[in-house]
Amino acid sequence: MLALPGVFTIASRDSPTLNHITYDELREAVEKAGIQLSAAELHGAISGLVCASSDKNLDNLWSVLLEGQAPEGNLATLAAKVASQTATQLEERQMGFTPLLPDDDAALIDRAEELACWCQSFLAGMGASGTLNKDALGEQVGEIVLDFSRLAQAGFDEDDDDQDEGENAFAEILEFVRVGAQLIYEELAGSLDVPDAETTLH
Repeated sequence: MLALPGVFTIASRDSPTLNHITYDELREAVEKAGIQLSAAELHGAISGLVCASSDKNLDNLWSVLLEGQAPEGNLATLAAKVASQTATQLEERQMGFTPLLPDDDAALIDRAEELACWCQSFLAGMGASGTLNKDALGEQVGEIVLDFSRLAQAGFDEDDDDQDEGENAFAEILEFVRVGAQLIYEELAGSLDVPDAETTLH
């Protein structure tokens, strides 16, 4: 079972919504666009970009995720709305932000795998900002980035017989990721007014 040390306050997540956009709505748009991303991966990438850049333009993100081929139609519109809403949630700094994942009716292993993909894409989104030097990150942000990298590569024990234990562990990790993303945003927000185009996060 994947777990992290420490105690976290578990946030209530009554529905997997980002304001009025649901995971299923974003998933359907991704599937119709025929791109090889999950809704969680797209939300993770957008969240990373928003945390690392004051510019919410998604062009750099598409260049990383889709080799420069920006989607058209509903997905492009929805992605821009997700970016705006994500920025609003993070800017409010009231812990309203949460990764967009399948709802609690989905299999635990599917939710865990999507969370791992979310973390990996979050880091890709930070890199797509083109405004950060990873060596200049503060200690707290650097540790969270490292933890996200580990979570992106971690496995999940599908054979765990204790469903309640598995759900509790997942909730704890989800809360860690949610709070971690918020802390990254808050740590970096003050340094994004004058980005240095010559420094990048790889």
